[in-house]
Amino acid sequence: MRLRLLLGSAFLIFMSLNSQAQEFGARIGGNFSRFNYSVEEINEDALSLFGFHIGATGIYPINDNVRINGSLLYSQKGERFKEDGGTLKEIVNYIHLPFAIEYSFGGDQLKPFLQAGPYFSFAASSKYKIDTPDFSGEVDNNIGNGENDDIAPMDFGLNIGGGVDVEKFRVGLNYEAGIANLIPNGWDSNETWKNSSFNINVSYFFNR
Repeated sequence: MRLRLLLGSAFLIFMSLNSQAQEFGARIGGNFSRFNYSVEEINEDALSLFGFHIGATGIYPINDNVRINGSLLYSQKGERFKEDGGTLKEIVNYIHLPFAIEYSFGGDQLKPFLQAGPYFSFAASSKYKIDTPDFSGEVDNNIGNGENDDIAPMDFGLNIGGGVDVEKFRVGLNYEAGIANLIPNGWDSNETWKNSSFNINVSYFFNR
């Protein structure tokens, strides 16, 4: 319930910021993600999964150098495993809200920036995608916090990055470190399972 409240609050903050944003645009990019496990044997076998994100972004200036950046994205995360000539992918599709306070420097046409802040995510869907010499198919995961569910519905963590603004465009590179445990509460487990991803992104601001 607390995480639902946090996600709802994050969404309201995003809508409030973008209603006042002096710069509003579209963002698209690629994610290189995997899960971090407390069980080291699983970590050693896990490989990064490439996914994409797309959505809206806005900037609210505090002064000439300090700004608040918020985005509302559809974002794919997950991981993959390879064994015996086959591939297993776990894909989680999130409604994703990253926020950041950023500091920019430079001129009006070319302006580098650094940023840091929290992110909040809600799992919209999740599946395993299996591809072996003998079988190919997909299996949906159950999202929830019950003992029969496969992945927790909420995620939150830290978002740090930087990039450069060039006229109406922005190119950024970000790292997102999950804090929330993705293991459902209904599991009787002391293990942890958290998101981790790098992403490169391009934004276009309509009113810059």
